[in-house]
Amino acid sequence: MDIYDITIGYLETGNLCSGQVDGLRHVKQLPYLSVVRATQGEYLIGLDGDELSSTGEGGLFIAPAEVMQTIVHKVSPKTRYMCADWAYLDVTVNGFLRLDHIFRFPKVISPQKAEKWNTALDGLASADNVCDQKIYGYMLTKQLIQCGTFLEYANHEGIGKVCSYIHRNYSQNITVGELAEIACMSVSNFHAVFKKLVGISPTAYLINYRISVATQLLLYSKFSIGEIAAKIGIGDAYYFSRIFRNKYGISPREYRQQNRYSD
Repeated sequence: MDIYDITIGYLETGNLCSGQVDGLRHVKQLPYLSVVRATQGEYLIGLDGDELSSTGEGGLFIAPAEVMQTIVHKVSPKTRYMCADWAYLDVTVNGFLRLDHIFRFPKVISPQKAEKWNTALDGLASADNVCDQKIYGYMLTKQLIQCGTFLEYANHEGIGKVCSYIHRNYSQNITVGELAEIACMSVSNFHAVFKKLVGISPTAYLINYRISVATQLLLYSKFSIGEIAAKIGIGDAYYFSRIFRNKYGISPREYRQQNRYSD
């Protein structure tokens, strides 16, 4: 796929420096692509339940949007502080494709390979106007593209449009026939092509996306379980609870109780 347009629709930066976070563990999902650098101390990071990996001091981790992050903070043995900075981005490619939906990124960038990343992140940290922020935001986006692996399904325009449509309309009643029409395929051919390229069926992809949105609402809203189910396009709260438990092994209520926190 030729990339002819890249747009940063959202860009937020922040930082942390504390001596009170050693061993602090967070489990969360964010609606944005995250690039997080440990400037003192280190992070242990796991994505979607995989094994924890260390950034090392001066290294960074990359977490796609809507992916479950398990984060452990480790202070520097020298300073007894943990310091970090980060950028949250929503980057659109060619008008409708999310950057982190068409590229797979390494989870960790080691300190030895972080020089160009540091230039972008340092620039974002010091930017005092929107023009400079955009410049360094695009510099960071360039690093993401250069280190990423292009996903096969993104080369298929019809499947890319379907995924984008699901991301925008997950709260609506979506049928496989409707998605096949968007992809300009018969239902049977669409189902086969989608599963081959994406790895799961269109229905499973839709359910997974809805559940990922639900986790955000559980953590960051006060909506009831029934209200959350309705907001993600699932009218039956009991069915929502069942498929949520199938994915995470606990109920939505238990997930909220175990993982909700305030920064």
